[in-house]
Amino acid sequence: MRAIKVTMSTGILLLIAAVFTGSVIASQGLNPQDRRAGFGRPETITGTISMVDASHGVIFLSRTVSAPASTEVTTVQKTAPNGTTQDQSTESAAPGQADYKFKVSSSTPITVGGQRVTLADLAGLSGRQATVRCVPQRSGDYALGIEVSR
Repeated sequence: MRAIKVTMSTGILLLIAAVFTGSVIASQGLNPQDRRAGFGRPETITGTISMVDASHGVIFLSRTVSAPASTEVTTVQKTAPNGTTQDQSTESAAPGQADYKFKVSSSTPITVGGQRVTLADLAGLSGRQATVRCVPQRSGDYALGIEVSR
């Protein structure tokens, strides 16, 4: 009888934990399917502000990465004196730059040199270093906080 009570109590606690976890995920706007796929884990990305669109609530960051982001293929067509053509392709590493787009809500804390500002205030700070704490999701990367250095 005692073993049954302990098992039932554990089962009830697990059920309560599952319901609570589901409500926290829903309140954060995280799709449970995204959570299973590894989305929704907070990340921090530092880069250069390339553009701010306050009317749509987005900020764009550019970041140089150590590994090439893509491969550049150049094809040259050569014609021999006898009239035949030959294609010659060369591959090279393209510049390693990654661009990020973050969705920003009105409740996202944004600071410049420790002072709280709005997203519209960042529009004039293109080219400045910024650190964005974000949550990646299938529907986009959501900024949890933005810090811009002076």
